[in-house]
Amino acid sequence: MISSLTCKNFRNIDVDNLTFKRINILIGPNNSGKTNFLHALAFCSDMLKRGNGNASSSFLNEVAYNGWQKVLNRVAGDDGSIRFQWGLSVNNRELDYVFQFHAGRQQPDFYITSEKLESRGVSIKYNRPFNFFDCHTKTLGSGIISTAKNKGEQNTRVRFQVSNQDTVMMQFQKILLENGELYNTPGFRKDGMTIVEDLTAYFRKFFSYSSAYFDLAAIRKPSDSRIRGDVLFENGSNFVNVLNQRFSLNGYLRKEMEEKIRCIMPKFDEMNISVISEQCKLQLALQGNFYDMDEVSDGTIKVLLLIALLFVPNPDTIQKNSPEFSLLTLDEPETNLHPAWQKWVSRWIMESANFEQCFVSTHSPELLDGFTEGFRRGEVAILVFDPRQSMLIHNLEYEEIKSDLGEWELGDLYRTNEPVIGGWPW
Repeated sequence: MISSLTCKNFRNIDVDNLTFKRINILIGPNNSGKTNFLHALAFCSDMLKRGNGNASSSFLNEVAYNGWQKVLNRVAGDDGSIRFQWGLSVNNRELDYVFQFHAGRQQPDFYITSEKLESRGVSIKYNRPFNFFDCHTKTLGSGIISTAKNKGEQNTRVRFQVSNQDTVMMQFQKILLENGELYNTPGFRKDGMTIVEDLTAYFRKFFSYSSAYFDLAAIRKPSDSRIRGDVLFENGSNFVNVLNQRFSLNGYLRKEMEEKIRCIMPKFDEMNISVISEQCKLQLALQGNFYDMDEVSDGTIKVLLLIALLFVPNPDTIQKNSPEFSLLTLDEPETNLHPAWQKWVSRWIMESANFEQCFVSTHSPELLDGFTEGFRRGEVAILVFDPRQSMLIHNLEYEEIKSDLGEWELGDLYRTNEPVIGGWPW
């Protein structure tokens, strides 16, 4: 789980040790930076998934995706440094991961200037942090790895060469092959290698979905049954394939999803997925009549997608007794949904066990209402974006609004233009 984030000069995001909880709600006006923040949060995850592209590395592909001339904060000019620091808890290990790179306006201006993974807290009691790796910090292209595990052991720092055009995680196997000394160090072989592999696996389980990007036209058509269904595509176009694969492996998941649909559509009977001539088709039955996807509303399709994300996990993760997503972001999930349905969505997010951590960006008072009790109990973080303030993102504390909130819900303060929770955007 991400406990904190420091981000400098990435687009309009400039935060220092911003802290999070398991469920985090982002509120604020349009163009205030909520989507940029979600991109910053997932920068490393997205980078690891961009092995294929026109650029020569996953790092450069990720920069290209964000825009060579747009990734650097405009107030920094045409030349500057972008820095991320994630405070993480991965498999009960407290870590700090730093990723810093030089940025300009053209591809040659982009190169990594520091990347390091260190212990945090009291898990390893050294006078200075234990370096699982520290690259480029002193000399570009050079890295070190600490080999000691326990305090008092001699800590030999193995040096190695590494490209500053890509992340260490994409080069890790090559580094191990070229530095046999690491394999001969039991502490590193048992601990250091494992934590880097665990971190890579953790970042690869980040998934982001935006209601605006769901391809409803594709979802309404019968789907080619040969399309992969292990994970939902960003545009949701393989939705039926995902359901078909998961229902065939675990029949309980169908019952779970049908129960959630009845919460918002009491007259709903059942779902039916058929595969004919390599075409996969989903139908909904209401009061004995079956309806194809091209006969239901945009809101119905979107709420089905949300239910699937929250309550229809990959059977592989069920067997491993772990959530499907280490981090799940939902950008404006309320779009096209009736206010009554929106309140159910916030309730479902609170109930879901399919993610380790969730970030939700919203403009909806109704959706916000559903997180009120969780906020009171300290289980939900509210991040307020206000470009009129010197600090763009404010981590709202319950004590700040306790007297104003009273017996109201969070959405009530949002509706009445309470300044501390964002107010009107002008």
